[in-house]
Amino acid sequence: MCELCNLERNSMWYYEDDDFIICNCTFCKIPMIVSKDHDYDISGVITEAYIKGMVKNVFHIGGAVTEAYIKGIVKGVFHGKNFSFRKEQGKVKNHFHWHIILE
Repeated sequence: MCELCNLERNSMWYYEDDDFIICNCTFCKIPMIVSKDHDYDISGVITEAYIKGMVKNVFHIGGAVTEAYIKGIVKGVFHGKNFSFRKEQGKVKNHFHWHIILE
């Protein structure tokens, strides 16, 4: 069973919509953005092109999910603070999530 598919509210949750959750990682205690969908395989780092490719297959929101779209969500949640993403899929390798490094 994938622990990201069954997220429990046992850490700080900052944001939730139909496609994503932003919450603190229970392992490393920093924020992360997590897809609510587990219908695709991830190997290594997600690229802008990969995200654009998965829109039709996963998110079903008419092409709006790009890295820029995800950055916009995060920027709004953290009130314009500077941040970067750690895109490597760490402990959970087959479910989209990026850790958010606040500067």
